[in-house]
Amino acid sequence: MTRKQLQRVIEHKPDGFGEEPDKYHSDAIFLLGIDAQATLAIFNPREGVDQVWAGDGVIYSQRLSAQRTKSRLNKIMADPAYKLMTIRNWNTTTKLLDLALQADADHDR
Repeated sequence: MTRKQLQRVIEHKPDGFGEEPDKYHSDAIFLLGIDAQATLAIFNPREGVDQVWAGDGVIYSQRLSAQRTKSRLNKIMADPAYKLMTIRNWNTTTKLLDLALQADADHDR
């Protein structure tokens, strides 16, 4: 994933996504050559616990922290498409962009 792709993922996140880390566990599920909208079908979010949104090359997943043991997110591991995904929590995702931007700035000096 390029810095520009990562930046787009962060810029185009759903409204409020990742902004309440004490209330929600938020993850970016990066897709490797598979369509987000089509892949969304394998998620079976539990009402009141899980929420998922399709993005460009990414699925945004958020689960209520107090109910995370009831989340269905781990069920995607049984699907063959799981081999074409990598999951990063939102804090790690934003930190990766910060590191990429810093590396670009250091390179430009």
